[in-house]
Amino acid sequence: MATQDRFKDLEWFNTVSSQTVGVVGAGGIGSWLTMLLARAGCNDIFIFDFDTLEEHNIGGQMYPVSTIGQTKVKALASIIKDFSGLNLSTYVEKYVPSSITNEIMFSAVDNMAARKVIFERWVELFEATQNKNMLFIDGRMLAENLQIYVVTPDRIEEYKATLFEDSEVEEQPCTAKATSHCGALIGSLMVSAYTNWANNLTQDIRIVPFSITVNLAFFEFETDLLRKATQSLESPVE
Repeated sequence: MATQDRFKDLEWFNTVSSQTVGVVGAGGIGSWLTMLLARAGCNDIFIFDFDTLEEHNIGGQMYPVSTIGQTKVKALASIIKDFSGLNLSTYVEKYVPSSITNEIMFSAVDNMAARKVIFERWVELFEATQNKNMLFIDGRMLAENLQIYVVTPDRIEEYKATLFEDSEVEEQPCTAKATSHCGALIGSLMVSAYTNWANNLTQDIRIVPFSITVNLAFFEFETDLLRKATQSLESPVE
């Protein structure tokens, strides 16, 4: 499309525009993420979410007030169509162990139980196909903090170590859970991790960290690669 003329010659574009990607969650992370995936040139996106939009969702999610009462995926499909021309494949249902999966999956859910189901389905596909060109990106967010894990088949065991039970999480006040600017930021970073990974399928020159952490209150940005480099510099020379 002509709307992509400003970036269609980037190394990753042909790969991204030809792949199918799955998104689970159309809320504070998934609404922004899906929009940015579509605007980046993804032409085949399917999305799961069984939730209905309520008034309190509007402040942190990419929906207008007029969509209150609609299912999130149907409202998002209409928005994406207007902003990019893309027709989303929508599933107004909970993601379960028998749901479809894909080589490229984005987890944009707000609980660990759902996150585990999405990841385990993705791992099942890898074990069945042994396709090493697979990607699972998991976003986790609070109002002013975010974490992203970028998982390739060689990082499966490393990612498993980041999983825990929902009961271990300290519950945040309902009025301090999500902001639009943090949601837009995590969506942008997740898409950037994807495009860097896609770029490296043909030209392996870009950085794809395993973990990305941002604290907006203190403007702290860290990746596992940056942390390891810093630790190396701080280690005493023997």
